[in-house]
Amino acid sequence: MVVKQKWEKIEKWVSRYGIWIVLVVLAIYYGIRMWTLDPWYDELYTYYSFISRGPIYAGIHWPVPNNHMGYSVAGGFLNYLGNSTIGLRGAAFLASLGNVYLIYRFAGYFWNNLLALISCLLFAGAFLINYLAIQGRGYSFATFWLLVSVHCLYQICVKEKEKLWLYCLFGFSFIIGLYTITSSVYWVLPVCFTGGLYLLLEKKYKSLGKLIFASVLAAVGTFFVYSMVWLAIGSNLLSKTVDSGYYGVYQVKIIVQNPFLALTTGMEYMLATPYIQSKDRGLVVRQFFDWSATLFQQFYSGLGLGLVLLFFLLGLLGIGIAVWSKKQNQKEGLFLGLFLAVFVFAYPCFMIGQSVQPYFRVLSFLAFVLAIGVTCGIAILNRKMQLPFLQGIFLIFVCLLVIGKLASTGYRIPLADRESRIKEIWQEAGIKDRATSICYMDDYQKYVLKFFWDSEPEERYIGEAEFVLLPKEIEQKEYLAKDWPILYTYEEVDWDQLYHGYELIEESDSYKLFQKGN
Repeated sequence: MVVKQKWEKIEKWVSRYGIWIVLVVLAIYYGIRMWTLDPWYDELYTYYSFISRGPIYAGIHWPVPNNHMGYSVAGGFLNYLGNSTIGLRGAAFLASLGNVYLIYRFAGYFWNNLLALISCLLFAGAFLINYLAIQGRGYSFATFWLLVSVHCLYQICVKEKEKLWLYCLFGFSFIIGLYTITSSVYWVLPVCFTGGLYLLLEKKYKSLGKLIFASVLAAVGTFFVYSMVWLAIGSNLLSKTVDSGYYGVYQVKIIVQNPFLALTTGMEYMLATPYIQSKDRGLVVRQFFDWSATLFQQFYSGLGLGLVLLFFLLGLLGIGIAVWSKKQNQKEGLFLGLFLAVFVFAYPCFMIGQSVQPYFRVLSFLAFVLAIGVTCGIAILNRKMQLPFLQGIFLIFVCLLVIGKLASTGYRIPLADRESRIKEIWQEAGIKDRATSICYMDDYQKYVLKFFWDSEPEERYIGEAEFVLLPKEIEQKEYLAKDWPILYTYEEVDWDQLYHGYELIEESDSYKLFQKGN
């Protein structure tokens, strides 16, 4: 009896303060990673090409799918604080903490706080979520808007709140999610289907009409923001194309004179360089389970295929919950069941229907669905077995699992490799922010100088440049093919001028730094 009372007291304390302890610990953990892990190529490219140039520039420039525009705009505003790390990673840091809290709140709609803690911990402990948590990329940021949208959807559907701001926020989350990464469509459509099915089954046709209207407005809003991008792309291409009829004309003038041509030119360019490439449908079908196992391996290693099977079982569980809840007139259960069923089975429909195998990070949001589904299973087991300590035992197990994962070697692998070596050799030389001109021999170099020291030396050829930072692999005569993003081959380097016109001032295992002689 005494033990039971103490256990209940502990559970009550954890229930009240657990989420705040989790958020504080993760804030410290993410903060350490944010400031100690050097950014890798894609992050540096994002900072150099977009974030550092301000939110307006970042919001309308799209040279390649690598620019997550919505994220770059947020980073552009944060960069005004005067720190490159905050500018690059601040939005991801805040979004990652927000994701954990929003999952806790979402799970709290259906279960008690202890089970809600299990949900957010399972999400935070997934490798891919941890890997992306502080990266200056748009994946965690897009997931944040997914979570905002499902919260709005729950309030509209289950709580029957007919608030204009809820519908506006619901649609806005779609716009920002799609503006950040176009592949956010993989969660936008399931959110719409979940809400539509729920309101249809509950015969709430007025609310369904409003939800459809909000979704249509979101589509229009998304088209509008991308139109701004297409106008910028198209006018830029037309001004640089000799036979376009607008060669050398100022871009704003092109948009004023022929906005339709600028718009269609930009649209065609973007559609011609899709973010995710299609593959043979037969290949996608044959490789579906193996590919899915590799994807779920990115969440919890060693459980790939097992998690795939569990994932689809959770989808079937969702159907069962929805059917039972509809009969019992339980709104929360119906919403939860539809959410699980739609998100689980939308995944193979998208992959096979579109004949794609996207980057695993694009589907990182499935960790949210998996966490909610697993918690749902634990909740059902807890209710059936009616053991007073069961949910506490599960919470302890999940805590130990997540702590073990976050402390493991695999979770502490540095993000950057070559980038860190470039940073180190410039630091050793002591002239990182005093160079006036450089012959860049790979793309990493100018990005590193800009991010760490806000330095942008002029780009020059050998003989004209003050410094040359030479990747050692180029010195090998057999190095003929360019290994992107290395810009030179052995044959393209003027070795005589380099060795006789420059002095070697610093050397590492990967680079040689030369300074022009007097």
